[in-house]
Amino acid sequence: MSTGKVYTDKELCFFRLAKCVVDYSSAALRKVFKREWNKLYPNSRWRGNRRSGLQLVGKEIKSSSRLYLPSYSADYKRIKDNLEGGNTDDWDVTALFFVLKFSQALKPIRYGFRWKKINTAIYQIKEVKNALLSHLPKASLSRHKFERNVDILIQAVEDLLSRLDPLVEKLQTLRNENDFTTDGLLRYKQMLEDDYYNLILLDEDLKKLENIIQLQSSVRAGTRSIETCRDNRSRISRMRHRMSKLKREVESRSVDLFPSRSKPAIFRSVSVVLLARIKIRKAYILHALGQDIEAKREAAEAEILLSLSECYEDRAELHNAMANIILSGSKNAEADRKSVLLHLVKCIHYCGKGTVDKRVTIVQARLRMALVYLGYYHHGILEDVPSEDVRTAEIILEDVFEQSGRLSERSEVYCTYGQSHRQLEPGHQT
Repeated sequence: MSTGKVYTDKELCFFRLAKCVVDYSSAALRKVFKREWNKLYPNSRWRGNRRSGLQLVGKEIKSSSRLYLPSYSADYKRIKDNLEGGNTDDWDVTALFFVLKFSQALKPIRYGFRWKKINTAIYQIKEVKNALLSHLPKASLSRHKFERNVDILIQAVEDLLSRLDPLVEKLQTLRNENDFTTDGLLRYKQMLEDDYYNLILLDEDLKKLENIIQLQSSVRAGTRSIETCRDNRSRISRMRHRMSKLKREVESRSVDLFPSRSKPAIFRSVSVVLLARIKIRKAYILHALGQDIEAKREAAEAEILLSLSECYEDRAELHNAMANIILSGSKNAEADRKSVLLHLVKCIHYCGKGTVDKRVTIVQARLRMALVYLGYYHHGILEDVPSEDVRTAEIILEDVFEQSGRLSERSEVYCTYGQSHRQLEPGHQT
């Protein structure tokens, strides 16, 4: 469960420096140990096993070695056990310091020409380690101190190995990076990429579905072949399956991997918005299958989800879908007509607040409003329409022509139908 802890930049600098010491500087010391051992003992190269470890410890003189002196033995028992194991990956910085500076096996290197650089580098790493773990009052480090200490470690590793060693590059990368990448963050990024791809597929399927719906409304059911009906049902079934699968993926990822206050805004809302979009698409498909009750339920749930974010384009799409679902119902009660108009008004409102150009959607919604005022619904036309509604429709149509200029092909159809229908209304002045 998340504790709500937000890590500061200074705390992250502390964590980075700890990694520089424990991972990269220690790795450099291990390389130096193996290099020097293999030079001193070419016939008994370091194998990293217990045999090598026992050979190393066996060279200690019990009368003078810190591993055996009573004043040191208690503190050095853990180091001795690790050295005997022979696996250098288990040796921490303290064990590496000992084996390079005090072990009998590597005593000859302390008289060589390389020792001055090695000894200086060991001292620098030790100073950074002690400052990090022993002298800081809390796990916090300013950016300036962090960079200064990493520069010391970079110089130490260069002296131990070379400027071209990969460990130097890793230290430089960690010094200069600004992001604190974690497995959880990478999973979120991958989720975004996967979801973006899936949404593209869903949008393509939605366009296919709209074409299917238009075909169904323009062709009598009796004139369609059995193959056409079967193909349509198959397409819709595949789309429902894909969206159900995507919905399960989103819900399975709903565990909060970050403290909510430290999570970027896009991560806080992406799963909610994605799930809402899936529900909107699902509402369209259920509506196409004639399951309007289920479609309205999905749309209502999407509306609740979108109320948690400021995704105006998605809200516009939601209210556009709700208007279509109600408008195409078998009934055309007064309450339904008012509900359709309300959803279309909200659709236009959210289109205007969004950052994406939705002028085409606005025009289509306004033309639909005009048709509703004229008594149009998908299953027929009202015979008795109040004159004030006819006048309202007339104002909308005139305004659309003045404001929009060239209309899309679909909008042209709506507008032409609206004008022709308006001329048939009682009381219309030609």
